[in-house]
Amino acid sequence: MNSFLVYFVLGLGVIFAAFWIFNFSPLQVTPTPSATQSPAPSSLSCPPEFRKSPSTETFSGVPVEVDFSSKPDAELFRTVIREGASHGPNFAGAYTVVTWGCGTSCQSSAIVSAKTGDILAYNVPSSFGLSYEIGSRLLVVNPEENFSISNKPSYSLDIKTQYYLFNDGKLEQICLPTTSPLVSASPSASFFSNAVMRARAMLAGDLSVRVEDIEVVSVSERTWPDGCLGLPEEGEMCTAVLTPGYAVAFSYAGRTYLYRTDVDGNIIRKVS
Repeated sequence: MNSFLVYFVLGLGVIFAAFWIFNFSPLQVTPTPSATQSPAPSSLSCPPEFRKSPSTETFSGVPVEVDFSSKPDAELFRTVIREGASHGPNFAGAYTVVTWGCGTSCQSSAIVSAKTGDILAYNVPSSFGLSYEIGSRLLVVNPEENFSISNKPSYSLDIKTQYYLFNDGKLEQICLPTTSPLVSASPSASFFSNAVMRARAMLAGDLSVRVEDIEVVSVSERTWPDGCLGLPEEGEMCTAVLTPGYAVAFSYAGRTYLYRTDVDGNIIRKVS
């Protein structure tokens, strides 16, 4: 009987001690996360930073002459590209970014290797410039700090900030585009398409003036009634198919010139 009481009292003591430890002890026990528990959200990698994408390439000496066979279309701007590339690298250690104007709030750029002279990227479009550094592989198109209401174009454009990494001679987009809150983001034609650039070059040739002197006034998406863009030449047979493209207005010396193009600029017709 006495033994039974002893064990009974000891049992009550153990239960009481366990209850006190788990409810009143200052010891904190971290529970193991369950399989359904969501991890804490990771920090966003965008917008990226220049210092986090360093370049390992370097260059010293005189840049190699630009090789236009690598991008034949760039011949249209050979003077400005050659002059820009001659200054040496300003991007990713061994490359030169060359930018020229193409009208109101319109720039186009090329990336040239100082080591080989190859044009590795051509007709990189921007509306508010580029941002880059000699020691980084990061290229920012339309950086947000360049946006302002004062230089917003009179026509509506879907202008976005875009981020690219320069890897193995190619630009790779690393973040989804973001639309600047200062610029109207309604659907619009690709202001910087090859079609517009080719029509502009054609007009410059007809007028015997520099391409950069031709101002792009407006661009709008259109669907033309046939393969002749609704402007057949005498005796021309036109394919009876709806053809998407652009209506473009240029300006030079106070006069406006109207053009029609298909999407790729393979068909270009002068309206007036």
